[in-house]
Amino acid sequence: MESNAVPEHLRESAQAVVDHLGTLRGGGLFLSGVDGVLLVDWLDNGIPVALIVVALETVADRRRKRRVKSRLSLRSCKGEVKRLWKRGVSDGRAALRTGPTFASSPAALPAGVGLEGLAARASAELDALPAGDPATVADLAMAIVRRFHEQAWLSASDEHLALKAAAAVELADFQRSMDPLHWDEAVEEAARDLLRQRYPGLSAVAVWDRLHGS
Repeated sequence: MESNAVPEHLRESAQAVVDHLGTLRGGGLFLSGVDGVLLVDWLDNGIPVALIVVALETVADRRRKRRVKSRLSLRSCKGEVKRLWKRGVSDGRAALRTGPTFASSPAALPAGVGLEGLAARASAELDALPAGDPATVADLAMAIVRRFHEQAWLSASDEHLALKAAAAVELADFQRSMDPLHWDEAVEEAARDLLRQRYPGLSAVAVWDRLHGS
C-alpha cells in the first residue's frame, strides 16, 4: 500500500493493520487497490485498528479450518469487521489483568530468548498494561501481540522448512490448481498459522476477549 494513498493522520493506524496482516500471511506484502481503499474507509469511519486485526485473525482461523486456498485479504474480512463494529466495544475503563503474571519482567529477558521466552515476555507486557481507555489499551495490546508473532517467526527460522513441509501436506489437494507463486504464498501463510496455533493466548482474538470480558 503506497503511503501517499493514505491521509497523513491515518498512516500510523494503516501501517499497524498492514503489519498485522503481514504476520498472518508473510511474503512481500502489498495491498490491492480495493484493500487500500477499504482500509482507509474503515479508519476514516472510526473503526479501531484493534477491531480490524481481530477480524483478520478470526477470518484467518475460519479459512484454515475450511482449507481456503485464496490469499487472506482485507476484503475477505468485510463481513467480520461489520459484525464486530455493529456489536460495539466497551466504553468504560479496560484492563487485561485477568491472566497469570510472569515473575520475570520483560526487560529482564536477554535479546536472544527463544520462543518460550518471547511468549513469556509478551504475556508479561500484556499483564503490565494499566487500565484505561479501551481503545488505547487495545491498541497497545495488539502491538504487543503483533511484535510477538513477528519475532516468533524470525526466532523459529530453523523450523521454517518443517513448518512449510507440514503446511504443504495440509494444502496438497490444491497444489495442481495453483501457480508456483500462489502456492508458495499459501504454504507460507499456512506455516505461519501452524506456529501461531502454539500460542492461543497470544492471539488478537484472545486478547480482545480478555478486554471485553468474553
